[in-house]
This record gives sequence, C-alpha cells and structure tokens, in this order.
Amino acid sequence: MPLLHPGTGEETGVTFRVIGYDTEAVEAAGREARNALMNGRAKTDQSEAMAKIRAARAKAALVDVTGGSGSTKTVEDFRKLMGNPGFVWIVEQVEAFAGNRASFFTSAEKP
Repeated sequence: MPLLHPGTGEETGVTFRVIGYDTEAVEAAGREARNALMNGRAKTDQSEAMAKIRAARAKAALVDVTGGSGSTKTVEDFRKLMGNPGFVWIVEQVEAFAGNRASFFTSAEKP
C-alpha cells in the first residue's frame, strides 16, 4: 500500500506491505493491548485506550517498508511513529487498507 501525504493525498514514495486485519497476528496484538489496558492500575481515558489499541493493531499489520529515508527507513521506525498521536494518519491509512479484504486482490490495484 502506498503511504499518502495526510494533507495532499499524494503518494509519499513510501510503500508499506501489510497483512489483513483479520489475521491472527493483528487480532492478537489488539487483544494484548486491550488486556494490558484493562489490567493496568492507572485509569485510562476511553479515547486514549482506543487509540492505543488501534495503534497496536496497525503496528502488527505492518510487515515491510520500502522507500523510507532519514529516521523512517524501517518497520520499527514506522511502528514507533504509529504510537505517537501526531501520526494517527498513518494508523488510519493502514486500517483502511488492511481492514478491507479487497485490498489484497489484484483487481484492487490501480491501473
């Protein structure tokens, strides 16, 4: 999936390879994040908790990156960014692509 600029919608030159949100790895990451929040002693705002679960699932879905540069070259670099509220736009793009099964079929590719 191409990573798009959050303001212009243009391709950034970075491409992610992701797995679907219905895979066990992504589901497990969501469960783990949810359980960690429920078992925590500190009270967490509901919207903050949802953001953490969403980020955990998006991080698990990301398996490869090409075209990155500077401090964002690797999967781990982008996973760190996805944990930052200022980069929710990356999480949203991963959710939109990886959450749609049709994204994984050749017919979904742009001509």
